Order: sequence, then C-alpha cells, then structure tokens
Amino acid sequence: ELDFVYLLKKAKVPVETQFPLVIDKRIKMEHSNTIGYVYDVRVRDTNLLIEFQGDYVHANPKFFKPEHTINLYGNYIPVLDIWDKDKRKADYAKRMGFKVKIVWETDDIRSVVKSIVSYLKKRNLL
Repeated sequence: ELDFVYLLKKAKVPVETQFPLVIDKRIKMEHSNTIGYVYDVRVRDTNLLIEFQGDYVHANPKFFKPEHTINLYGNYIPVLDIWDKDKRKADYAKRMGFKVKIVWETDDIRSVVKSIVSYLKKRNLL
C-alpha cells in the first residue's frame, strides 16, 4: 500500500490516506468517536476512493474459492464472510456517491497508477 501511495504522489495525484466515511456518531469506532469505514486512499477533490487489498487477508478470488477459509490471527474465517464485509464497505461508499477502485496486492501497481492518472486526465481532474 505504501509503495502504491508513493507512486500516486510521484505521478502528482493529490491523495488523502485513511479517508473516513462516518455511518453513525452514536457508536464508537476503534480510535474514534464514530463508526464508519476507513478507505485507504481518496483522490482529493474527486469522488474516487482506492482500496488496496492484500491477496490473503482479503481472499483474492484469483486464489481462493467460496468454500475456502482463511486463518487470520488464529481465527478461521470463511472467504464468503470476508468478501461480504469488503462488498458492504464498497457498497456503502458507492451509496455515498463515491467510485471505488480495488487494487490487489499482486496487481501491477505501476499499470494501475497509469490507469488512474489517465482516468483523472480524461475528466480534467488532474
């Protein structure tokens, strides 16, 4: 994720990291007074959010099947539960008017950065 953010900044893409979207101020989120989702990157002055997902922790569908489970910190979690949680997070951002780009750990991040820069230039956002 850090390398990806570095490449975005090097390409002059204005980014905010750890961008929060609040759902409910009445319930505490870890290290916060609110509950919501925190997204890895937001391109400033746009509606583009970028989530950088580890292949193992987020169960990349290229490598995992729906019937698999993943051992996370001693807990066996069904892949379907992980996918459902990630989908709810992306869907929430979309309902709030954001576009969500998922970048996987094994993606060619240089190509992804080029495609993001191209997307932003086409829309006169960069």
